[in-house]
Amino acid sequence: MKKIAGWCWGLCWAVAAGAGQLSVDFTFSADDVSLAKAGEYTAIELADGSSVVDEEGAPSIPAKFANVLLPAGAQNVKISAAGEWSLLAEGITPYPAQPPSPKSKPRPAFVPANARYADAAPWPAAVAIWQGDHDMQGYRFVSVRVNPLAYV
Repeated sequence: MKKIAGWCWGLCWAVAAGAGQLSVDFTFSADDVSLAKAGEYTAIELADGSSVVDEEGAPSIPAKFANVLLPAGAQNVKISAAGEWSLLAEGITPYPAQPPSPKSKPRPAFVPANARYADAAPWPAAVAIWQGDHDMQGYRFVSVRVNPLAYV
């Protein structure tokens, strides 16, 4: 049976080659998620979340992006993430991710659901994804995409 599962995350960054660890916790509630019927599909939204198109036709699962300030002098930054499953909904089919389309251009043709819908592996597979580290005005931070929901 197809399911949408929510995650609660704890992200940890090991900094300065074992000299310290920075832990950032993200907690999501079922109240943060809204499900709306969209024809034969279900549109999924996350409070303060973003729509992400990793693969056209794959389940459109929202994500949360976060920037985490690193301590001065942090080196050898590594990211790890952990979470726990919590069943949010059963028997739904998320709306397929569609290609980005500027409002000034005609809408592209609808991309139907792809093979990800029949796969038993969670989509997206990663709990969190490193998006890069950045320097801004003398501060260094890491950008992370947190995936609090997965389609199984």
